[in-house]
Amino acid sequence: MQLEPQAAGGQGMKRTLPQRQLRVVSRKPLNAPLQLALGGMRLPLALLIITTISRAHQYFGFLDKARPALLLFLAAVVMFAFTDKKSLALDNWKELPIRLVLWLAAAAVLSGTLGMSFGGSLSFFLNNFSKVLILSLLIAAVCRTADELWTMVWAYVIGVGILSWMAMFVYKMRNDGGMQRLGDGYTYDANDMGLVCITGIPLALITFRSSGKNGKLVSLVILALDCVAIARTGSRGAFLGLLALALSLLFLARGMSVFNRLAIAVVGAAAMAIAAPKGYMKQMQTITDPTADYNWTSRTGRKEVAKRGWGYLQQNLITGIGIMNFPRAEGTVSEAAVDFELGGQGVKWSAAHNTFLQAFVEMGFFGGGIFVAIIWVGITCGLRMRRKFGGREPPAGTAQLCVSSVGSYLPLAFIGFSVSGFFLSFAYMDPLYILTAFAAGAMGLTTRMSKDHSPAPRAMAPPPSWVAPHAHAPPRTHRTLTPGA
Repeated sequence: MQLEPQAAGGQGMKRTLPQRQLRVVSRKPLNAPLQLALGGMRLPLALLIITTISRAHQYFGFLDKARPALLLFLAAVVMFAFTDKKSLALDNWKELPIRLVLWLAAAAVLSGTLGMSFGGSLSFFLNNFSKVLILSLLIAAVCRTADELWTMVWAYVIGVGILSWMAMFVYKMRNDGGMQRLGDGYTYDANDMGLVCITGIPLALITFRSSGKNGKLVSLVILALDCVAIARTGSRGAFLGLLALALSLLFLARGMSVFNRLAIAVVGAAAMAIAAPKGYMKQMQTITDPTADYNWTSRTGRKEVAKRGWGYLQQNLITGIGIMNFPRAEGTVSEAAVDFELGGQGVKWSAAHNTFLQAFVEMGFFGGGIFVAIIWVGITCGLRMRRKFGGREPPAGTAQLCVSSVGSYLPLAFIGFSVSGFFLSFAYMDPLYILTAFAAGAMGLTTRMSKDHSPAPRAMAPPPSWVAPHAHAPPRTHRTLTPGA
């Protein structure tokens, strides 16, 4: 509204209605510092992420017996049921990452129903995979604001930091063919720990870029611990994932100068070189000669396992053999299993040792295609977010800096997962689906921000100086004179 100055003759203030009403937009302060959001169900969810990623509770016997992950999960579900849904961002479930997760859940159920062991698949889905999917939905639902998204990302980073600390000071090293590497860490083996640490590096870059001084310091410490832990795992898959991260950081990441990117890569490489155990570089050099490795020559190596896997897929190309049935196929219908029945040597119920092979063989081209789509959407989520802002960076401010950082570095976590996961069976594990929830939350938040902070229509410009003061008033009725009047 525009108010005219008080007119002569004691007239009051007059209101003139402009021809175009100004759009009123309520804006929160864009430069307010980010704060941890732990109210309501967000606290058990944050603790659940830390517990799930770090597995630290297994180090303490009394905690492990209490099953904290299950208790936190049930607490989050119950609190979700009684939470005012207006305080959540259920519209994040409409974002493509979560819609794909729901389609994958349907594909998993269908594959188990039509697969080789309905009971085994159903048991795994109900006892394990369904909880992973529900956790992803809950995390996406609480990411209504930048504070909440930032809090969940910090929980993941802290979980990786604890896991890295345990890899350095808790888990024991063992001798593996002349090379020192980590032994098993409860439910994680060394290769698993390497993959989880790989996904934590880009998220630590998010917290580093969007936090204050103390947050930046903690992020740098966790980044260093992360690189040391990766070296101690002796995992070639994690090493390749780290190379993929370094290249992606140099050429794809936005919002950070090239010098800073190079500095982070150099510091990470130095940390790995200092902490690398005996025989590490010699083990990594075997990557350049894969045909000399047991994975190429052995009957139980990855090459032969992959060939048998594609053979199992021929039984049902559309829906596959059923989730978590790959080891069952290895132990019951493979050539080794047939030889064992005829009196041959023992047979190993082997995992797929390849996340993509596992997804396609167990869920067919239907579920496998959806699984690949989830990863692809995660890799391209930053581009999708920038498009919602018309190709521009989000408006300046701490909240927008957080969202911009997620768009820049979260795709790198999906890239690292894809490369390292190529050598592991991780299709139904938590990290991917937590990252997918972050992508959905960030995309939903970007959608709301792009609407709330879109420019308002301009006010109608005042008339030019050469127009008479009352030219814009309604035309006066003139008296018409007729002849002879």
